[in-house]
Amino acid sequence: MVNYETAHDESIFIGKTYWTLLMALAVVLIWTNWKKSPIKSYWHPYIQFLGFIILIFLAYIYKGGENGSVWMTTQWWGILGLIGWAYLLNSLVYVFSKGSLLIMSLLWLLLISLSMLNHSEMYIEFTGFSRYFSTILTGTIPAFTTAGIVATLIFKRFQKTAIKWSYFSLIILGIINLIFGLATRPIWGISKIQGTPSWLAICTGIGFLMFALLYYIADEKKHTNWAKIIAPAGTATLTCYMIPYFIYPLRTITEIRIPEILINNQIGLLMSFAFALLVVVFTGWLEKKRFKLKL
Repeated sequence: MVNYETAHDESIFIGKTYWTLLMALAVVLIWTNWKKSPIKSYWHPYIQFLGFIILIFLAYIYKGGENGSVWMTTQWWGILGLIGWAYLLNSLVYVFSKGSLLIMSLLWLLLISLSMLNHSEMYIEFTGFSRYFSTILTGTIPAFTTAGIVATLIFKRFQKTAIKWSYFSLIILGIINLIFGLATRPIWGISKIQGTPSWLAICTGIGFLMFALLYYIADEKKHTNWAKIIAPAGTATLTCYMIPYFIYPLRTITEIRIPEILINNQIGLLMSFAFALLVVVFTGWLEKKRFKLKL
């Protein structure tokens, strides 16, 4: 997937667009949970074998770099890889600390400190073996996961004795993170691409506040019907993630263009929200038909 970004369109005889479309198709053919699908089990191995053949074919014809002279190379981890590193670190610490709120809180503060350090003049040089752990050592990405675990452990500790302290704690943490993120914006800026500490703090602050709100609505008041429309984003995440890999190439092939007025400013944001919602709804439809990729 990451090699798609450096693929040289003119040098790949089927073109970068069709290469991407076939790559997405291969992923679906291989990693769909066919056992739970309506397709007869007799066809499952043949379907997956076809997916592997497509991947081998795509690897064989791949040409990348500025002039198409480079084959596939190891690059950045990709979104799924970054998430994987975050989950690996946090799950190991959580298991070995036996779910300690104190240890997870200290890990969270450490990761925030690493994020700040790597956006200062004292940033860490990732060379040699350390570059393989750059996702962890930069702090930002795994800090999100740690914050979620901390929020969960806070509710777990107080839910039977003093649930109000859980809400109070998360609201305070949310406000502190928002203030810190907005106050440090002139220093680091708010950038997802750069993974700045300000972006981390603002998103974490919003996350804490939303966690408290959603816990109250869904867990205490048991109002969950409103969330059914977006549930597939959590129950079929990988399927949801893969759908745009089909949509964008198909849009290029069909030359469908959205008017400029619909992709700029506030209208553009609304269109982005509508697009994301449609992807989730379509994922839900596939899930009902028992087509779902395995994580």
